[in-house]
Amino acid sequence: MYCIHCGKQINEGSRFCTFCGQPQGVNINEGPEYNKSNQQEQQSQQTQQSQQYQQSTQNYGAAPGAEQANYQGGVRYNGAYQLEHPYRRFGGWVLFFAVLWIIGGIISIFGIIASFSSFSFIGDALGLFGGPSIAMIFFEILAVAGGVLGAVCGIGMFYKLYKKDIGFLRFYELMTVISIGLSVLQSIVMVTMMGGLIEFLNPIPSIFGGIIVSIIIFVLMLYYFTHSVHVRTYFRSGAYINNTLFVKNITLPTPAIPDDQN
Repeated sequence: MYCIHCGKQINEGSRFCTFCGQPQGVNINEGPEYNKSNQQEQQSQQTQQSQQYQQSTQNYGAAPGAEQANYQGGVRYNGAYQLEHPYRRFGGWVLFFAVLWIIGGIISIFGIIASFSSFSFIGDALGLFGGPSIAMIFFEILAVAGGVLGAVCGIGMFYKLYKKDIGFLRFYELMTVISIGLSVLQSIVMVTMMGGLIEFLNPIPSIFGGIIVSIIIFVLMLYYFTHSVHVRTYFRSGAYINNTLFVKNITLPTPAIPDDQN
Protein backbone atom coordinates (compact mmCIF):
# COMPACT_ATOMS: atom_id res chain seq x y z
CA MET A 1 0.00 0.00 0.00
CA TYR A 2 0.98 3.64 -0.38
CA CYS A 3 0.72 6.56 2.01
CA ILE A 4 -2.29 8.72 1.14
CA HIS A 5 -0.33 11.84 2.11
CA CYS A 6 3.22 11.49 0.78
CA GLY A 7 2.61 8.65 -1.68
CA LYS A 8 5.49 6.47 -0.49
CA GLN A 9 5.12 2.71 -0.19
CA ILE A 10 4.42 1.41 3.31
CA ASN A 11 3.44 -1.91 4.81
CA GLU A 12 -0.05 -3.19 4.12
CA GLY A 13 -2.56 -2.22 6.82
CA SER A 14 -0.30 0.40 8.44
CA ARG A 15 -2.16 2.94 10.54
CA PHE A 16 0.62 5.54 10.19
CA CYS A 17 3.14 6.32 7.49
CA THR A 18 6.69 5.41 8.46
CA PHE A 19 7.99 8.32 6.34
CA CYS A 20 5.74 11.32 7.05
CA GLY A 21 4.05 10.02 10.20
CA GLN A 22 0.55 10.90 9.00
CA PRO A 23 -2.41 8.61 9.90
CA GLN A 24 -3.80 6.58 7.08
CA GLY A 25 -7.41 6.68 8.27
CA VAL A 26 -7.96 2.96 7.73
CA ASN A 27 -8.60 0.03 10.05
CA ILE A 28 -6.02 -2.69 10.08
CA ASN A 29 -8.73 -5.14 8.99
CA GLU A 30 -9.86 -3.06 5.99
CA GLY A 31 -7.20 -4.51 3.68
CA PRO A 32 -5.45 -3.20 0.58
CA GLU A 33 -8.56 -2.66 -1.56
CA TYR A 34 -9.87 0.03 0.74
CA ASN A 35 -6.49 1.71 0.83
CA LYS A 36 -6.24 1.61 -2.95
CA SER A 37 -9.62 3.25 -3.48
CA ASN A 38 -8.85 5.86 -0.85
CA GLN A 39 -5.56 6.65 -2.57
CA GLN A 40 -7.27 7.03 -5.95
CA GLU A 41 -9.81 9.40 -4.42
CA GLN A 42 -7.00 11.45 -2.87
CA GLN A 43 -5.17 11.66 -6.19
CA SER A 44 -8.38 12.68 -7.94
CA GLN A 45 -8.89 15.50 -5.44
CA GLN A 46 -5.32 16.70 -5.91
CA THR A 47 -5.69 16.68 -9.70
CA GLN A 48 -8.93 18.64 -9.46
CA GLN A 49 -7.35 21.22 -7.17
CA SER A 50 -4.39 21.59 -9.53
CA GLN A 51 -6.70 22.15 -12.51
CA GLN A 52 -8.69 24.75 -10.57
CA TYR A 53 -5.50 26.59 -9.67
CA GLN A 54 -4.22 26.60 -13.25
CA GLN A 55 -7.58 27.90 -14.47
CA SER A 56 -7.51 30.69 -11.92
CA THR A 57 -3.99 31.80 -12.98
CA GLN A 58 -5.17 32.11 -16.56
CA ASN A 59 -7.61 34.72 -15.29
CA TYR A 60 -4.77 36.82 -13.83
CA GLY A 61 -4.26 35.34 -10.39
CA ALA A 62 -5.11 32.41 -8.19
CA ALA A 63 -7.68 32.18 -5.46
CA PRO A 64 -7.16 34.68 -2.60
CA GLY A 65 -4.71 33.43 -0.03
CA ALA A 66 -3.00 30.93 -2.32
CA GLU A 67 0.69 30.68 -1.62
CA GLN A 68 1.76 29.09 -4.89
CA ALA A 69 3.50 31.16 -7.57
CA ASN A 70 3.02 30.59 -11.28
CA TYR A 71 4.82 31.99 -14.32
CA GLN A 72 2.76 32.50 -17.42
CA GLY A 73 3.90 34.38 -20.51
CA GLY A 74 6.85 35.78 -18.59
CA VAL A 75 4.67 37.28 -15.83
CA ARG A 76 4.74 36.05 -12.26
CA TYR A 77 1.43 35.55 -10.52
CA ASN A 78 1.36 35.27 -6.75
CA GLY A 79 -1.92 34.75 -4.99
CA ALA A 80 -4.57 37.15 -6.25
CA TYR A 81 -1.98 39.59 -7.59
CA GLN A 82 -0.45 39.92 -11.02
CA LEU A 83 3.04 41.45 -10.86
CA GLU A 84 4.04 43.79 -13.70
CA HIS A 85 6.43 42.44 -16.30
CA PRO A 86 9.88 44.06 -15.88
CA TYR A 87 9.88 45.23 -19.53
CA ARG A 88 6.82 47.37 -18.78
CA ARG A 89 8.86 49.45 -16.35
CA PHE A 90 11.07 52.47 -17.01
CA GLY A 91 14.30 50.59 -16.45
CA GLY A 92 17.11 48.61 -18.05
CA TRP A 93 18.74 50.04 -21.17
CA VAL A 94 15.77 52.35 -21.75
CA LEU A 95 16.46 54.08 -18.44
CA PHE A 96 20.22 54.02 -19.08
CA PHE A 97 19.95 55.87 -22.39
CA ALA A 98 17.35 58.26 -20.97
CA VAL A 99 19.73 59.18 -18.14
CA LEU A 100 22.56 59.73 -20.63
CA TRP A 101 20.32 62.08 -22.61
CA ILE A 102 19.29 64.10 -19.58
CA ILE A 103 22.94 64.40 -18.51
CA GLY A 104 23.85 65.52 -22.03
CA GLY A 105 21.03 68.07 -21.94
CA ILE A 106 22.27 69.51 -18.63
CA ILE A 107 25.84 69.73 -19.96
CA SER A 108 24.52 71.54 -23.04
CA ILE A 109 22.77 74.09 -20.82
CA PHE A 110 26.05 74.82 -19.02
CA GLY A 111 27.73 75.10 -22.43
CA ILE A 112 25.19 77.72 -23.49
CA ILE A 113 25.82 79.71 -20.31
CA ALA A 114 29.56 79.49 -20.88
CA SER A 115 29.17 80.73 -24.47
CA PHE A 116 27.14 83.77 -23.43
CA SER A 117 29.53 84.60 -20.61
CA SER A 118 32.58 84.29 -22.84
CA PHE A 119 34.36 87.62 -23.17
CA SER A 120 35.45 86.87 -26.74
CA PHE A 121 31.84 86.26 -27.77
CA ILE A 122 30.68 89.54 -26.22
CA GLY A 123 33.63 91.40 -27.72
CA ASP A 124 32.95 90.10 -31.20
CA ALA A 125 29.25 90.79 -30.90
CA LEU A 126 29.74 94.40 -29.76
CA GLY A 127 32.49 95.16 -32.27
CA LEU A 128 35.24 95.70 -29.68
CA PHE A 129 38.97 95.20 -30.12
CA GLY A 130 39.28 96.03 -33.78
CA GLY A 131 35.73 95.37 -34.92
CA PRO A 132 33.56 92.30 -35.13
CA SER A 133 34.43 89.25 -37.13
CA ILE A 134 31.38 88.10 -39.05
CA ALA A 135 32.73 84.58 -39.33
CA MET A 136 33.48 84.45 -35.59
CA ILE A 137 30.02 85.76 -34.65
CA PHE A 138 28.39 83.25 -36.96
CA PHE A 139 30.52 80.48 -35.48
CA GLU A 140 29.50 81.47 -31.94
CA ILE A 141 25.84 81.62 -32.95
CA LEU A 142 26.09 78.12 -34.37
CA ALA A 143 27.78 76.96 -31.16
CA VAL A 144 24.95 78.37 -29.05
CA ALA A 145 22.36 76.86 -31.41
CA GLY A 146 24.08 73.50 -31.06
CA GLY A 147 23.98 73.80 -27.28
CA VAL A 148 20.28 74.67 -27.31
CA LEU A 149 19.60 71.76 -29.63
CA GLY A 150 21.54 69.41 -27.36
CA ALA A 151 19.59 70.58 -24.31
CA VAL A 152 16.24 70.21 -26.08
CA CYS A 153 17.16 66.76 -27.42
CA GLY A 154 18.49 65.48 -24.09
CA ILE A 155 15.63 66.70 -21.92
CA GLY A 156 13.04 65.90 -24.58
CA MET A 157 14.22 62.31 -25.05
CA PHE A 158 14.21 61.66 -21.31
CA TYR A 159 10.68 63.05 -20.99
CA LYS A 160 9.34 61.18 -24.03
CA LEU A 161 10.80 57.84 -22.94
CA TYR A 162 9.52 58.30 -19.39
CA LYS A 163 6.01 59.17 -20.64
CA LYS A 164 6.06 56.42 -23.30
CA ASP A 165 5.49 59.00 -26.03
CA ILE A 166 5.29 57.13 -29.35
CA GLY A 167 6.76 60.19 -31.13
CA PHE A 168 10.13 59.78 -29.40
CA LEU A 169 11.88 58.09 -32.32
CA ARG A 170 10.89 60.68 -34.92
CA PHE A 171 11.89 63.41 -32.47
CA TYR A 172 15.31 61.79 -32.05
CA GLU A 173 15.77 61.53 -35.83
CA LEU A 174 14.92 65.22 -36.37
CA MET A 175 17.18 66.40 -33.55
CA THR A 176 20.10 64.32 -34.83
CA VAL A 177 19.72 65.45 -38.45
CA ILE A 178 19.62 69.11 -37.39
CA SER A 179 22.58 68.59 -35.05
CA ILE A 180 24.71 67.03 -37.81
CA GLY A 181 23.72 69.89 -40.13
CA LEU A 182 24.88 72.44 -37.55
CA SER A 183 28.16 70.56 -37.17
CA VAL A 184 28.74 70.73 -40.91
CA LEU A 185 28.05 74.48 -40.93
CA GLN A 186 30.39 75.01 -38.00
CA SER A 187 33.08 73.08 -39.84
CA ILE A 188 32.68 75.24 -42.95
CA VAL A 189 32.87 78.44 -40.89
CA MET A 190 35.93 77.15 -39.01
CA VAL A 191 37.74 76.42 -42.27
CA THR A 192 36.80 79.89 -43.53
CA MET A 193 38.13 81.59 -40.38
CA MET A 194 41.44 79.74 -40.54
CA GLY A 195 42.28 81.06 -43.99
CA GLY A 196 45.97 80.52 -44.67
CA LEU A 197 46.39 78.28 -41.65
CA ILE A 198 44.22 75.56 -43.17
CA GLU A 199 47.18 73.82 -44.83
CA PHE A 200 49.28 74.03 -41.68
CA LEU A 201 46.74 72.87 -39.08
CA ASN A 202 44.58 70.74 -41.41
CA PRO A 203 41.46 70.34 -39.16
CA ILE A 204 39.45 68.57 -41.85
CA PRO A 205 40.17 64.97 -40.65
CA SER A 206 39.04 65.77 -37.10
CA ILE A 207 35.98 67.63 -38.38
CA PHE A 208 34.80 64.78 -40.56
CA GLY A 209 35.80 62.29 -37.87
CA GLY A 210 33.43 63.94 -35.40
CA ILE A 211 30.58 63.91 -37.92
CA ILE A 212 31.19 60.26 -38.79
CA VAL A 213 31.16 59.32 -35.08
CA SER A 214 27.82 61.15 -34.66
CA ILE A 215 26.35 59.25 -37.60
CA ILE A 216 27.58 55.89 -36.24
CA ILE A 217 26.02 56.59 -32.83
CA PHE A 218 22.80 57.62 -34.55
CA VAL A 219 22.65 54.38 -36.57
CA LEU A 220 23.37 52.24 -33.50
CA MET A 221 20.63 53.96 -31.49
CA LEU A 222 18.12 53.46 -34.31
CA TYR A 223 19.09 49.80 -34.46
CA TYR A 224 18.54 49.38 -30.72
CA PHE A 225 15.16 51.09 -30.68
CA THR A 226 13.89 49.08 -33.65
CA HIS A 227 15.24 45.66 -32.59
CA SER A 228 14.87 45.71 -28.82
CA VAL A 229 12.18 43.46 -27.32
CA HIS A 230 12.35 45.63 -24.19
CA VAL A 231 11.47 48.80 -26.12
CA ARG A 232 8.67 47.09 -28.05
CA THR A 233 7.20 45.65 -24.84
CA TYR A 234 7.67 48.92 -22.92
CA PHE A 235 5.59 50.98 -25.39
CA ARG A 236 2.78 48.37 -25.68
CA SER A 237 2.54 49.21 -29.38
CA GLY A 238 4.62 49.42 -32.52
CA ALA A 239 3.13 52.81 -33.42
CA TYR A 240 6.36 54.63 -32.56
CA ILE A 241 7.87 53.48 -35.85
CA ASN A 242 5.04 54.69 -38.12
CA ASN A 243 6.10 58.33 -38.60
CA THR A 244 9.86 57.88 -38.53
CA LEU A 245 12.10 59.27 -41.27
CA PHE A 246 14.43 56.33 -41.85
CA VAL A 247 13.12 53.13 -40.22
CA LYS A 248 9.38 53.03 -40.90
CA ASN A 249 9.69 49.87 -43.02
CA ILE A 250 11.56 47.85 -40.41
CA THR A 251 9.72 44.94 -38.81
CA LEU A 252 9.69 45.29 -35.04
CA PRO A 253 10.37 42.30 -32.75
CA THR A 254 7.56 40.42 -31.03
CA PRO A 255 6.89 41.83 -27.53
CA ALA A 256 7.71 39.68 -24.51
CA ILE A 257 4.02 39.62 -23.55
CA PRO A 258 0.83 40.70 -25.35
CA ASP A 259 0.21 44.46 -25.47
CA ASP A 260 -2.98 44.21 -23.40
CA GLN A 261 -1.28 42.28 -20.60
CA ASN A 262 0.71 43.71 -17.72
